[in-house]
Amino acid sequence: MLSTKLLVGILGIANHVRPDPLYAFYKDQAPIWGLDAGADQTLAGAIMALEQTIVMGIALAWLFVRALAESDAEEQRAEALRVVARHWKA
Repeated sequence: MLSTKLLVGILGIANHVRPDPLYAFYKDQAPIWGLDAGADQTLAGAIMALEQTIVMGIALAWLFVRALAESDAEEQRAEALRVVARHWKA
């Protein structure tokens, strides 16, 4: 996830800050939705970086919560084993 976040984030930011269109084909095309090729690419880069940040943020939060739950479950199992071990020693 970290490598995906970094690579896609860098690509989105690069598209956002690049002053000229990445593909020469789009330089000569009529504006779509009132955006020239440079503005369209800048907007696309910003959307790409934002979307990627939201998706990865949600995924990382879910993994963190899951890891906490698993840690808590492991702690409860260990405590149960200690109780059983004390019972058998007595």
